[in-house]
Amino acid sequence: EDQLIGYLILMFRELNILKQFSIPDDLFRVFLKTLKSQYNKEAPFHNFRYSFEVTHACYMYLRTAKNIRTLLT
Repeated sequence: EDQLIGYLILMFRELNILKQFSIPDDLFRVFLKTLKSQYNKEAPFHNFRYSFEVTHACYMYLRTAKNIRTLLT
């Protein structure tokens, strides 16, 4: 699951979110590891992997939307 953290950093970097808010990769990595440690590891569904999957889906929607304004109106 540590590999997922790397993918999350890439997604946020590619969307320019880290740059826009001046968040260094290392600090974001620490944040994500802390977030991951707070999930209940015994939860069968709502866990860190699920949160990654939801984030990835949102990332893909943002990357593939040709005209987001059209989708929102």
